[in-house]
Amino acid sequence: MSQNFWSAVSAIAFTHTKSQLVWPSLAYNQAIPPSAHSQHKDTTAQSVVGFGVLTAICGVLTGDVQATPGHGQDVLICYPTTAGGQSGNRWLGATVHGTHITFEGGIGRTGPFALTVVLAVLKCHPALVEVEARWWLLVGELSRLRGPRTSAQAVFTKADLRQASNDPDATLAMMALIDSLYYSMKALFLAGEMDHLDAEPTQATLFLPPEEFTILKGSLPTTAPQPSAGNTPLDELLRVSRRGGRVLITGPTGVMKTETAKAAAVRLGRPLFVVKGSPNMDDQDFLGGYQMVGGKPEWVDGPFTQAFLRAQEGPVVLLFDELLRSDPINLSSAVGLLDHVSAEEAGLMGVPHLQGGRYYLLRLKNGELVWAPVKNVLLIATTNLGDGYIQAGQSIDTALLGRFNLHLDMEYGDPAVTVALYERLSGDPQLAAHLYSIEVDTRANHVSRSGLLEREANPRVVISWLEAILALVEDGWERHEAFRRAAETTLIPFCVPRNDFGRLEPAALEDLRRVLNEQALKLV
Repeated sequence: MSQNFWSAVSAIAFTHTKSQLVWPSLAYNQAIPPSAHSQHKDTTAQSVVGFGVLTAICGVLTGDVQATPGHGQDVLICYPTTAGGQSGNRWLGATVHGTHITFEGGIGRTGPFALTVVLAVLKCHPALVEVEARWWLLVGELSRLRGPRTSAQAVFTKADLRQASNDPDATLAMMALIDSLYYSMKALFLAGEMDHLDAEPTQATLFLPPEEFTILKGSLPTTAPQPSAGNTPLDELLRVSRRGGRVLITGPTGVMKTETAKAAAVRLGRPLFVVKGSPNMDDQDFLGGYQMVGGKPEWVDGPFTQAFLRAQEGPVVLLFDELLRSDPINLSSAVGLLDHVSAEEAGLMGVPHLQGGRYYLLRLKNGELVWAPVKNVLLIATTNLGDGYIQAGQSIDTALLGRFNLHLDMEYGDPAVTVALYERLSGDPQLAAHLYSIEVDTRANHVSRSGLLEREANPRVVISWLEAILALVEDGWERHEAFRRAAETTLIPFCVPRNDFGRLEPAALEDLRRVLNEQALKLV
């Protein structure tokens, strides 16, 4: 067995080669942003692009790396090499016994990384689930740019990859896969679950004809998620949900922060657990505590504990709403709640026999130790920031802020979430669309954009307007008339400025009424 397997693989990963030609926007030793870091990252050192890893990923994407299962849990790949100045093919095999992987064959510049991608896609090891998720995320981004894959065009060309390198989302997905692939392999090696036998694999004859063994072609029908071209807050939540994570949503009141978080749970079909921030909260509001039940004290789980227990069975969404309404001294305890450890560390802390990956651990006051896989928990916190809000704290402690791996600043409500809410409240898709149209128009006519209106409409104002419309309709008003009449007592007083005499400014009032009349006529 080779004793310097990982040191050789690691050195190869960061060798400066000409592989930049396959993804031109990535430079040698370029820093990988924190949002793309792997949950297996085990060091505070900066993550950087390794070209050995990048070359391997691109080789699998283009079909230059061929793969096939062998006997039992054996996997074999064939990939091009220029070792010793000679062009040709090299074979590398892997045998999986339980959770232990043994590589067989020459290490090469790309082989170990390419083979690990194949092992992840073929679901050969539970510790590679993050690699698999990020692989299909990258495939989805490439499909969005190039067009959906077909049986005749299952792989991507080198030109496809060079073009995709100009897209920031595709490049971020590539960096996320690079980081995950490197640190997942390192974690397996350090855990003693991956080693190398310097012997040529014996099944090279399986590669006839090689085009039949492209993993992209073999998994075409169902494995890859549909690519999403959207970049709304809801789209971002759905992306991060694939691997679990902690998201902080900030923005002014009324921009649908909470509704967006709830919409993510609905779209994902996951159980939703909610913590409502408020002054005088303490640990038991997060974790649980003893309460008098039937005249005797009984332990009652809090939302965090409930969510983590359910996450042991499958994915969940945990919403911490109005984060800064909680007292800062109590928020500091949330720092520990968001820390996570490896399966090995969890074993040393009292939860043995967990599979590879990262885990949250909670020590309850009743002595119980509760755990949850990080990949199964989408934790979303919402808050307002700034001095214009009455809340316990005006800023988030740096230690807590650093626990969130995605930050979303919402200036306006997510269109899909906002319109869906208006439709749900009204039961009228056409009315919902026109309400949202007026909301958008008030933004364009705001004084900050050389418009006439003092304030932009927000969903809370529009919902009040909608409720007034529905009340008028119940009293027998025609829908288009109710649309105009209700705006006079809800939307207009909010958006239109007042002059020195306290009256609504005539020019702004007339302009907004004109827009309302135009939309009302479409409701006739």
